[in-house]
Amino acid sequence: MIKFRIFNQRLSYYGDSEVVADSKGYLTFTLETSEDWANYVGKTVQFTRDGKTYSVTNISDGVEYVVPWEVLVGAGVMQVNAFAVSMVGSKRATTNEIQIEVIDSGFNPDDLEPTDPTPDIFEQYVQQVQENADKAEQAAKDAKDSADTAQELKNKIDTIYQNVKDIKGDIEDLLEQVQNYANNAYQYAEAAKLSAQQASKSETEAGRYAGESKIYSQNAKQSETNAKQSETNAKLSEENSKLNADKTQANTEIVLSTKESIDTIYADIQTRHENIQEIEKDLTNKAENVNMQYLQIQEWYEKFHQAASYLEFTDEISEDLWVADGDTYTIEIYTSGKAILNIQMKDEANNQYIRVPFVDMEFNTMTDKSVTLRAIYPFAGRLCIYDLVEGVTENV
Repeated sequence: MIKFRIFNQRLSYYGDSEVVADSKGYLTFTLETSEDWANYVGKTVQFTRDGKTYSVTNISDGVEYVVPWEVLVGAGVMQVNAFAVSMVGSKRATTNEIQIEVIDSGFNPDDLEPTDPTPDIFEQYVQQVQENADKAEQAAKDAKDSADTAQELKNKIDTIYQNVKDIKGDIEDLLEQVQNYANNAYQYAEAAKLSAQQASKSETEAGRYAGESKIYSQNAKQSETNAKQSETNAKLSEENSKLNADKTQANTEIVLSTKESIDTIYADIQTRHENIQEIEKDLTNKAENVNMQYLQIQEWYEKFHQAASYLEFTDEISEDLWVADGDTYTIEIYTSGKAILNIQMKDEANNQYIRVPFVDMEFNTMTDKSVTLRAIYPFAGRLCIYDLVEGVTENV
C-alpha cells in the first residue's frame, strides 16, 4: 500500500514495500490531507506514466483505493499529483508532483486477454452521480416504508388506546353500581336493626299484659313467643345484612384495585400513543428531506449531461480527416478550448459507442483550441467535451 500525505500543497508518500510492475487491482493507496483541505471536495489523485494520465476521483481521507493498472505496466517511473476544488466559488487546490519508481516484475502478459481500461474522470463522475442518485432513491423508499410502518403501528396503538379507554369507562360504571349496592346493603342492615328493637319492645309489652290479666295469659304468652321469634328473625336479618355489606365492601375494594390497574395501563398506552405520533412526525420529515436531496441530485445529474456535447468524425483517410503518419494515423479536431472528457469509438455492428483504450492525444499548445488524436488505424467515433464556465460551481 502507498500512503500519500498532503500538507498545505506539499505531497509526500511512504509505502510498505517497493512498487512492483504488472500488478492489477492489488496495489492500493490512501490519502491524508491537512486541515486547510477540509472545505475542498472532489479530491483527485492523478497518476501519469509515459505522458498518459489516469485519475482516481472523489477520494475520502483514510479510505483505500486501487492504483490504475496502466501506470504499473513494465518497469519505469510514474508521476503522481493531487488536486481538489472548493465547495464555494471556483477555487482549486493543487500539489507538487512526485515520482515513484516501478521495478521490473518479470511477468509475461502475452497469453492474457486485454484488460479493461481505468475509467476516466468523466466516467467516474457519472458513475458517482448515478450511485448517489440510486442511494438517495433507496433512502427515500426506505424512509417511506418506515413512515408506512409507523402509520400502521400508530393505527394499532390508536385501536388499543380506544379499547382501554372503553374498558376504563366500563370499570367506572361497574364501580358506581357496586357503590350503590353497598349503600343499599347498609340501609338494609339499619332497617333490620330497627326491626329487632321493635320486636324487643313487643316482648316487653307482652310480659306486662300477661301479668295484668289471667284471662288473656294464653294470648299474651303466644304474643311473647311471636315477639321472641320476630326478634330472632330480626337479628338474623341484621347479621345477613352485615355479611352482605362486608362482601359488598370487599367487592368494592377489588373493583377499585382493578380501576387503579386500568388507569395505570391507560396512562402508559397514552404515553406510547404520544411517542408514536412524534416518531411518525420525525420519519415524515426525514422522508421529505431525503426526497428533496434525491431531486437535487437528479437535477444536477441532468444538468451535467446537458452540458456535455460530442464532436463526431468518420474513419475516412483524407487531408481533412485521418492522415497517415508512419505506422500510425492522426486526426486533428477543433474543440474550441473545451475540456475533453473521453474518446469513444463507434461500434457499427451494435450501433453504439464504446471506450477507446489506446489512443494518444496531443494538444495544440499554441492555441489550446484543438487536439490531435493518434491511433494505429483510423476509426469512426466522437469526442465527448464539456463546456467549463469559470466561476460556476456546477462545473464540479
